[in-house]
Amino acid sequence: MEFAQILGFLIGMALVGLIPGFIAKAKGRSFWGFFFLGMCGFMPGLIAVLCVKNLKKESLRNQAEFDGYKKLFEDGKITEEELRAKRKELLNW
Repeated sequence: MEFAQILGFLIGMALVGLIPGFIAKAKGRSFWGFFFLGMCGFMPGLIAVLCVKNLKKESLRNQAEFDGYKKLFEDGKITEEELRAKRKELLNW
């Protein structure tokens, strides 16, 4: 193979790898991890990125649920200990 063919092949692989990379980034996942996976094998990379959970939606859902528990705490319906347990469960801190 000539240099121009190898360079064209590598550029094509990089462009194909961008698709899973950007989908992963939109889901709150690692752009670079899925970029390289997409470069090495486009179809497995694309299938993998489409099957993983959307961390951004899950994070927003957990925050909204925690806000509901915070309101219950402010109203005196649950204890501070229960609120801390829910914070740890939903927000991982």
